[in-house]
Amino acid sequence: MEEIKESSGALRRPRENESDKESQSTYPKKSINDKLTLMTQHASNRAKKSELKIHINELEKLVHWHGLEEEQLSDLLDLVFSAKLDAVDTKRIIKLLIPRRKISENLVIKILGKLGYGLVTHPIQVKRRKVDEIIIPRAQTSNVTEKSVTIDDVINFKQLASKIDKLELPNQLASALDNRMLQHILICNPERITLTRITNWLSQCLMELTYWSDQDIETKNRLTSLLEKLIVMTEFIKELLPIFEDFLKKFIITWNGEQNQELIFKLLTYIKPQAFNDLYQDFLFPLHRLFYVSSAEWKAKLILCYVTLLRYWASLIAIKSDSQESLDQTNDSAKHFIFGQMDPSLDYMESIQKFILYCDDISITSLEAENDDIVIQHAVLSFYESVVSLQLENSWDKIVMPSSSIVYRCFFSSSGMALSRICAIVLHYKEAFDKREKRAIQLGIFRHNRSYVNHFNSFVMDICNCLWRNRPFSKTDKNSKGFQLDNEVIENIKEICGGNSWVSHFSLTHLLSLSSYSKNCITEIENSTPNLIKEQISPITLQSLKESAKLGGIKLTFSEYRVIFLNYLLDQGFFGLHAFLYNSLTSLSKMKPQS
Repeated sequence: MEEIKESSGALRRPRENESDKESQSTYPKKSINDKLTLMTQHASNRAKKSELKIHINELEKLVHWHGLEEEQLSDLLDLVFSAKLDAVDTKRIIKLLIPRRKISENLVIKILGKLGYGLVTHPIQVKRRKVDEIIIPRAQTSNVTEKSVTIDDVINFKQLASKIDKLELPNQLASALDNRMLQHILICNPERITLTRITNWLSQCLMELTYWSDQDIETKNRLTSLLEKLIVMTEFIKELLPIFEDFLKKFIITWNGEQNQELIFKLLTYIKPQAFNDLYQDFLFPLHRLFYVSSAEWKAKLILCYVTLLRYWASLIAIKSDSQESLDQTNDSAKHFIFGQMDPSLDYMESIQKFILYCDDISITSLEAENDDIVIQHAVLSFYESVVSLQLENSWDKIVMPSSSIVYRCFFSSSGMALSRICAIVLHYKEAFDKREKRAIQLGIFRHNRSYVNHFNSFVMDICNCLWRNRPFSKTDKNSKGFQLDNEVIENIKEICGGNSWVSHFSLTHLLSLSSYSKNCITEIENSTPNLIKEQISPITLQSLKESAKLGGIKLTFSEYRVIFLNYLLDQGFFGLHAFLYNSLTSLSKMKPQS
């Protein structure tokens, strides 16, 4: 081999036939990495300064001969930027930034980003920290040619569409947070280098506001301002910047659950679809720890946050089960994802099902821990209203229904709101099961296990038996389970209620959440009927109505009154209860007005 003279300032150039074929086994990667590790350890230790210089000398020989891999270049840059070296050592190390092969743009951006940050002097930093709002740079463009167009030259979307191929992006792409035109450009032409520039600026701001600065009022206000701008941009783009999803993973680990609560919950609703295990480890588990020590209002807000997240995932994945065409649509949606693709190998339907089951678990926990607080009830019912709506819209392969505990607790709640909404949810699930069954028969595809369907049917049967048939907790009818109460518990209820009239205590006219409405209804009937001897008919039963008629009071049968009362409840806003009974009971559906 021809002898090549070494020099301290140039990389040895092998002959052409060996330049691209140097064996990886001959490259002293471990030796170079060891030197870099030792240099990093000794950099801030004055007692080790002499050893540091020895390591630099040894590294010079290796680098001048072999060069550095990109990861090693990055480590060396971190050492330079750490400001732990004196000027002489820093200058020597900078001369060792000799790449072994072509480097990526990210490394160049890292260097330029540090150089740009260094121009901001200390007095300006102090002044800047006194400002409550984060300062978003203006959109200014310097590298303009005769044929290019700047963002200032575009005044409407028609011009944007016609000139987008000639558009020269501004120097400070972080201005996209405040510039709607730039956000349009980001959607239409999401180049990697553009996203990297925005990401680096945001990363710097977030690190400064959450870790590097004192957490005083000014810093917290600046973080709030930045989050608000990010939400405006995210709501427009309909996606979360990857850097901010990474930030959220770290932030919620130490989050107190109160600082910027509404903003954090809002941003969490834009987490990208992913495997459930990843979602749980990165987001659900840290939030779950806060869940146990937080108020009912906080728990409700988190569940409502999950409602929005579920709808967001469903809109992105656009699942159409049992159809290859739908699978292609899912892959297409991944291709059009602005900030990276979704993994086509992941079963996103499985992730959604596991997420629903997880939310079901925390819903049960919330209702029990907060004694069926009405804000918790609203959040839980909102969640399942969304779940059943999505299942009807998308014809999901597997119908995931609420736990028995949720259905029963809401039905026996003292709130008429909870009763009516759970009836509506059960009715919509009935529609989803019917639709799924017909589709399965037509296409010859997966059908639900009969026991699974029967378990759902028990909800319908138990509610009807309780409200209309005066057979609460009956287990003799087909599919009825008596709300899954033990016989001993049912006997205790009979003793407490007393006598044979106990069955009416859970009927439409007597149920805790409806009894006051029943009293108001009968009062309105009495007031609207002329020449009537008013009797105190309370509670309303078959016998009390007969006695009232004998004394010159209201002449109504109990069956007639129940229909009137049900329509009265409809006027009071009990849409779910009214629709459920009219659609579930054949005898009642025949009396439903055609209008």
